[in-house]
Amino acid sequence: MKDTYRVLDADVIIIGAGISGLVAAYALLQKEPTLSLLILEATDRIGGRAISKPLIVKNDEYHMYDIGGHWISAQQKGLIDFLAEFGMNIEFSSNQKGKVILDYDGKILKQTKQNPLAFLSIGAQLELARFVSKIEKLCKKMRLDPVLASTNMEKFISVNVKNKCVEALIDSIILKNFGLKSADLTVGFYIFFCTSSHGIANQLALFHDGLHEFWIKDGAHEICNKITFLLNLDPILKARVGQIKTTGCHNKVTTTRGSFYSSYVIMAIPPSEMRKIRFLPPLSGHKLEALSGVSDGRLAQFVVTYTLPFWANLGYTGDVHVLNGHCSEKPIICCFDISTKDKAALMGYILRCEGDPKVAILKQLAFYFGNEALKPLQLTVEQWKSGSPMCCFKSFGKMSSVQESTERIFWAGAETSTEWYGSICGAIMAGNRAAREVIYDLRPASLTVDDMRFFQVDISAIKVRNRMFNSYYKKLLNPYNQISAVLLLILLMFVWHKRNLKNVSIKKLLL
Repeated sequence: MKDTYRVLDADVIIIGAGISGLVAAYALLQKEPTLSLLILEATDRIGGRAISKPLIVKNDEYHMYDIGGHWISAQQKGLIDFLAEFGMNIEFSSNQKGKVILDYDGKILKQTKQNPLAFLSIGAQLELARFVSKIEKLCKKMRLDPVLASTNMEKFISVNVKNKCVEALIDSIILKNFGLKSADLTVGFYIFFCTSSHGIANQLALFHDGLHEFWIKDGAHEICNKITFLLNLDPILKARVGQIKTTGCHNKVTTTRGSFYSSYVIMAIPPSEMRKIRFLPPLSGHKLEALSGVSDGRLAQFVVTYTLPFWANLGYTGDVHVLNGHCSEKPIICCFDISTKDKAALMGYILRCEGDPKVAILKQLAFYFGNEALKPLQLTVEQWKSGSPMCCFKSFGKMSSVQESTERIFWAGAETSTEWYGSICGAIMAGNRAAREVIYDLRPASLTVDDMRFFQVDISAIKVRNRMFNSYYKKLLNPYNQISAVLLLILLMFVWHKRNLKNVSIKKLLL
């Protein structure tokens, strides 16, 4: 009874000062400036998994580079509009010409950026197209067969793909996107992720117009800096939350700095951190099951700067994709050129490992681009000692149960967004949604018709996921194109064996 009439420390307590938590704070105060907020952050910095570091560039100057959340797609219109609202600019690589390097079983394949899959045979391209078509059809289903949804992707790929090179390509895409092997990912969650990111074609990072298009000029962390400056958010209290007790009147949040009371709580931390907090009364069985079944990806990220983009002089774009064979001596999964007009840099992903991987990273880059790669201005690696840049649930159903609000507690974070899951855009959308859920419960008259869009997926935007599928894969799947490919293959065989055709029947040749 003592806590029933307790004076509140804030109307809303936001747990987590990452992008999603700070966007939630911004959205709350934009809708209701009279609200009092308290933001709790377990670490000694804001930004969460948005980490930007100053690295040495040409002429001993410094430039901010992301080693956390990074990429922006032109399809993420909401994010681009959000950045424009804050006067933040985006950048893209100045080196768009040259060859992409694909490392397959130690064999170096050099392809144009416009057609990186040209190394695949016609049969292999058709098999990849059929696999993509199958995923796209599953994305459009309202409900997946439960047995199929719970099947791991390794088994699903082995059943639907026979070409080893195509299988390695798909496995590498999964590894790059999740930091997990295909055996650790269910079909159900992968289908959700493809739908969330507007189609599997966007997961094929080999394409220049997929998800890896732009990045924020001053780093993703600048989003957090802008919000804290504009709102003059004070205090952001350094405190780790241990327990949240919910009553009919308020929430009691117990931390390493004492207990705080509020009407509402917004959870804006990764699922792996949510599991460390005790809830009273306990969370629902579905939510607990979802949080306990989360798999943390094992991705680590590096950025290396150079005086000049020497790889461009060698005819390379700077992009590298390793299809298999990752180990401590060969840690790089993929690498991208993030050079601008006067700043040369490469960024990429490796698997989290023990020890310092910097020497191995430089040696692998030298293997692709020559000994100039061994002379960087600066190299930094983010190993993510706690949390992960990507978390995966067992299924979409489990993920959606985490998103659902409980009494006086609302859930944000990039992993609670049904669109652009796990990305910067997803974090912003989740923060906006959670803020409006609080307003709806507190002062529903404050919401407008436009605010309702944050409560549902933008179907019109998701339709663009068919863009690349229609322009490339559907052409490959067209039966007339397949027949043409077969006829072309027969013609080439005739030309190749022209001198020997006199004694070989067409029937024998085709067989």
